[in-house]
Amino acid sequence: MKKIFNLCIVLITLACVIIGCASTAKNKQPYDLVGGNLVIHDGVTTIKEYEFRGKNLTSVTIPNSVISIGEYAFGDNQLTSVTIPNSVTSIGNLAFAKNQLTSVTIPNSVTSIGNLAFADNQLTSVIIPNSVTSIGDGAFDCISLTAINVASGNTKYSSAQGILYNKNRTLLLAYPAGKTDSAFTIPNNVTSIGAVAFDRCTSLTSITIPDSVTSIGSSAFRGCTSLTSVTMPNSVTSIGNNVFAGCTSLTAINVASGNTNYSSDQGILYNKNRTLLLTYPVGKAGSAFTIPNSVTSIGAMAFDGCDNLTNISIPNSVTSIGNGAFMNCYSLTSITIPDSVTSIGAMAFLLCTSLTAINVASDNTNYSSDQGILYNKNRTLLLTYPSGKTGSAFTIPNGVTNIGLLAFFGCTRLTSVTIPISVTSIGEVAFAACPNLASVTFQRANTTFISSGVAPSFNSASSLWTAYNAGGIGTYTTTAPVDNNTSVWTKYHNK
Repeated sequence: MKKIFNLCIVLITLACVIIGCASTAKNKQPYDLVGGNLVIHDGVTTIKEYEFRGKNLTSVTIPNSVISIGEYAFGDNQLTSVTIPNSVTSIGNLAFAKNQLTSVTIPNSVTSIGNLAFADNQLTSVIIPNSVTSIGDGAFDCISLTAINVASGNTKYSSAQGILYNKNRTLLLAYPAGKTDSAFTIPNNVTSIGAVAFDRCTSLTSITIPDSVTSIGSSAFRGCTSLTSVTMPNSVTSIGNNVFAGCTSLTAINVASGNTNYSSDQGILYNKNRTLLLTYPVGKAGSAFTIPNSVTSIGAMAFDGCDNLTNISIPNSVTSIGNGAFMNCYSLTSITIPDSVTSIGAMAFLLCTSLTAINVASDNTNYSSDQGILYNKNRTLLLTYPSGKTGSAFTIPNGVTNIGLLAFFGCTRLTSVTIPISVTSIGEVAFAACPNLASVTFQRANTTFISSGVAPSFNSASSLWTAYNAGGIGTYTTTAPVDNNTSVWTKYHNK
């Protein structure tokens, strides 16, 4: 009997050892990370999305077994070089973005390169091999890049003078931002200018668009800070969103008189019959502008970054204001929404840091204002608290049930806010970029924080939500009201 007992003990011990080893093996990471040096083990086939983002990597070894590199897999690190093995077929969006890569060799196994895959590095040139059949927008958006060269056998893409085109050069995809020429004439065979094609080409003062071009992609000339004017030929039938964002020297967008889709007046871009105001040039002189009575819609980002303007008058003809329409108008001090407006897009007044009041005409049936704060008509939804409004403390009126998306975004003066019992939900990033907000009082125990996980309702939402979820009604404070997820919020108790 003793032998049987001892045998059982041995078997149990052996089973525990086996289970323990299996558990250890199961929990072992498929890589070694020592300091900033990452070595991925052989046998790994996929590097997951965001897996090594922001890990302070200085070097990485990728084995020949890896087939795909996921979105943002190595983004936000300090990599100065990387060897991509010839097993890799797919490089995801932002995969190596925001590093310090000075060169990269793309192997002939790669077929797809995602949006912004190598953006914001220190690349000076890159070669696209024959194998590549798909390149995302802004894949090589680096301000130091002077040339994108394509292997002659590639069936989808081509290059000329270091500029990236589709194979037959009807689509201009990317003009390297580091090229030093001050003027560029787009070739006559080009019919389309791709999204972000000239992004941050700060050397260019002049771009000539030929009468062959029919479409211009979103953000095509974004950040061309030296561009002073541009002319749209008769042929253009489609202009994407935000095409001239950040063109701080741009004083005029002119449209050829024979164009059937677009028009211009005083350098401002409209649709043909001038019912839609599309773009007010950022560099245009003058501190005041009255929108013409013909306009019924103000387009998305139409006045984005127009920091010369202190006053914009909206006529009673306007019914809709697009997303981000007046965003980054840093000098705008107040604005009046007329009776006619039925729709105001998200972020319409975002980061208007001098804006102290958004006033709404009393007969407007969709919107209202109180003390310069924008609400829906019955004031159950707080839409925008102007970021230039004075005062460090604010009590949201009882009766408000919802705090909208980005409602208090960038309100740097706020140090405390009281949320009444009527509020049932707080929208995403509602109080983000409020770096001095150190006290939040909840008068309701079950207010919902709307969050996708990437964009919390509050600064340090995880800590505040944890404290509020446990403590309920009361005042919560932090001693480090910074705009990140490291601040610790605690419930305040009177002593």
